[in-house]
Parts: sequence; C-alpha cells; structure tokens
Amino acid sequence: MADVIRGSESRLSHFNHILELSNNKAKKPNGTYARIMPTYSTYLMEISIGTPPVKQFVVSDTASDVTWTQCLPCVNCHEQEQIMFNSKKSSSYKASSSGELALETYKLGRTSFPNMVYGCGNYKNSMSIEKVSSGVFGLGSGPLSFIGQLRESLGRKFSYCLVSHSKRNVRRKFTLRNLGSKLNFGTRAIVSGRGVVSTPLVTKPSSPLYYLTLEAISVNNKRIPFTRLNRSMEEGGVDIIEEGNIIIDSGTPITSLPTNIYQTLKDELKRSIHAE
Repeated sequence: MADVIRGSESRLSHFNHILELSNNKAKKPNGTYARIMPTYSTYLMEISIGTPPVKQFVVSDTASDVTWTQCLPCVNCHEQEQIMFNSKKSSSYKASSSGELALETYKLGRTSFPNMVYGCGNYKNSMSIEKVSSGVFGLGSGPLSFIGQLRESLGRKFSYCLVSHSKRNVRRKFTLRNLGSKLNFGTRAIVSGRGVVSTPLVTKPSSPLYYLTLEAISVNNKRIPFTRLNRSMEEGGVDIIEEGNIIIDSGTPITSLPTNIYQTLKDELKRSIHAE
C-alpha cells in the first residue's frame, strides 16, 4: 500500500510537470492488439522491441508520450526480472540524440511497426513498480506517443478491458499466465454490444493528457458536486462544472481530488458510517 501511495504521488508530480510544459509514420494494418496483465498495483503490456525482437513488459501509460525501456549498459538502474534490452544487438536501432532518443521497431502481437520514436534509458532509471516492469509504453495524445505517431493508420483509437487484480495471486512471482486481456488499436478498438456504456474523453490542445468531466460524487443519497468552487445550491451558489476537470491515467492506482472536495467527501463518509 505504501508503494502504491508513493507511486500515485509521483504521478501527480509528473502531471504538474507536463502541465507546466504544456503552457515517421508507419503504414500498417489498422487493427492490432497487445496483451496486458495485472500486477499488484498497475497493468503491464507485452511488446517486443528491436530486430531481432526482444520481449519486454512495460506499463501501459495513457499519461506518457514517449515509449521507453531500460537499456544496456545501465548505470544505477532499477532491478528488473526481464532481459534488459541491448540496443547494440538490434539492427533496427537508430540513435537520434545523446539521451538516447532513438528510432526502433515495435512488435505488438503479430504486427511490426518500424521507425517508431523510442527512449533508451541507461542511467539512473527509476520506477514506482520495479522488477516486473522494464519501462513505459506511451499512450498519450501527444505527437511522439504510439497513438500520435500512428494517428492516420489507427485513427487515434484504442480500447482495453482490465482483468481484476484479484485474479492474480500476489504472493507468487509475476508469471505469464493466461490472465491478461487485450489492448486493442484501430478497427479492433470499437466497443459495442448490449449493456455497453461510455463517457467521452476530453482533450486539450495545450496538453498531451486525457481528461474526463466529473460531475459529482455520491455518498448514499448525498450528492457532492465536482465544481470549481464546490458551492452548493443550498448556500445560494451556482454549480460550475468545468469540462475536462479531472485527468484519467492508466498508470495511477489511487484517485486524487482537490483538497476542498476531498474534505467534503471525507466528512460525508464519516457521517454515513457514524465515524468520529
């Protein structure tokens, strides 16, 4: 639980940095997919990188643009159970800066995507979840993300169904069992059928993040509006629901709220369960 909290706090800092910064296209089949599996606090995506392909398990992250993994040689890097990617053994690796930001081939399922922007981390890497993950798969809306680079062929579409964490025995070492579901792209990403509901994502020109419009939170029959000033109708105020007022992020396990709304929610919950 402590790791989950620290990881979520780190993500909040990451979002603030992105928001501050905010003030090679491959033509491949439109429908592809990758497997995603639950860990104790997040979900990992199975991809292969390089030529020949090297299998890696990375955090599927809707709040990151650049896809990256740890690479050899790696100095002061976090421990990982997987084979670390060695760019010197890949014939498709093309370094494009001293960082290294590179071009590399991804393989998702049976589909290869050459000349994709890729980050090769080889110095002081850190992750909120270690060992089971080698890096991050960027699903953000920015131009360097997987979605952004393939926006024409994929139509900026992806969808996923997340297997419950309770389906995994957390006492056992992470293994590749058939517990995962699929992260679908392009034409495979259409979700339809009886009982399917959806809520629209909100994108903003100045930000690579995805947003939702949260209208209210309910405790029993008490409705707590998610407004800019959190003023209630009883006090003579007007509820102002701002479009795109909360970030949605596949890499953050814990929901965070503005202080005033969190305190109102906490007080109402305490009253509801008769807590002191």
